[in-house]
Amino acid sequence: MLASLLKNRPRLTGAIASLGLALAIATPALADDPFRDRNPRELNDKAVEAFEAMFKEADYPAANDALSDAVREAPEEPLVYALLAAIDYLEAGGNDLPASFSAYAAQTREAGGQLVEADPLRGNLYMAVGYFLEAGDIFLREGALRGMPAALSNVQKTFDHLDLASQENSSDPELNAIKGYMDLLLAVALPFADVNPALDRLEQYGGPTYVSLRGVAVGYRDSDRPDDAMDAVDRAIAAAPDNPELHYLKAQIFVEKRGYADSLQWFDEALDESEQLLPATVRQICRERRKATERAIRDGATVESDLPEACP
Repeated sequence: MLASLLKNRPRLTGAIASLGLALAIATPALADDPFRDRNPRELNDKAVEAFEAMFKEADYPAANDALSDAVREAPEEPLVYALLAAIDYLEAGGNDLPASFSAYAAQTREAGGQLVEADPLRGNLYMAVGYFLEAGDIFLREGALRGMPAALSNVQKTFDHLDLASQENSSDPELNAIKGYMDLLLAVALPFADVNPALDRLEQYGGPTYVSLRGVAVGYRDSDRPDDAMDAVDRAIAAAPDNPELHYLKAQIFVEKRGYADSLQWFDEALDESEQLLPATVRQICRERRKATERAIRDGATVESDLPEACP
């Protein structure tokens, strides 16, 4: 199972990034809970700033700055390490992971363990996140043959701790955002799996909207349901209109619909904000934009063939 997931690294990338979607314990500097409208938690303001910079605005320099502050202000907060691990993975494109990824994965799990007594839901959830990150790290570093036994053991621990978290509150938005992305990863990567339960979980219980609907759009895109994907991404953009990664996702959905000429506007809108995206993401957008341009011209469309300045 894990081998099937890791062979499809674009999907794994989204899943690992989504594992940063978690909350933290109360600290002296507090901010609004981005997940819960009812019964909100009190959260460290720099952790929330980093979360929103990464997922609402896709502004990675701002996220890194906020995380640097959060590590000093709230070193016990697992959200910080989960987000740092996600950025490591995204920067590496899933290849040649830096040693810091292993450290952040372990710190996520350890900080989650320290939370279990005070907050069983978030403590177990973060332990699950840490074990999942460590499973991916083992597999990518050691390969399928050597790494599979240890990786699968960590995957089992992931699901064990998710079950313990669910026993506390199965409708919690944070829990359902993370579980929804994990379920989505499994459903789109494994044959004969049903994607609909994951999509229902994200749409009905996950939060915030710009996170859960992004997952829904990705799920529909990867299930060859581009019209449903377009509806979901439009709603996600309405919740986070300045997020260039959502514009990129909309371009991809246009490509799935064979609307190659229409996709170019959205690729370019994403590239207009290239300075706030990770370099690996910019390179990928440029590659896909180039292919979409070629296909649009082949279909007889009159389009600007020059790549934006952000592309090499």
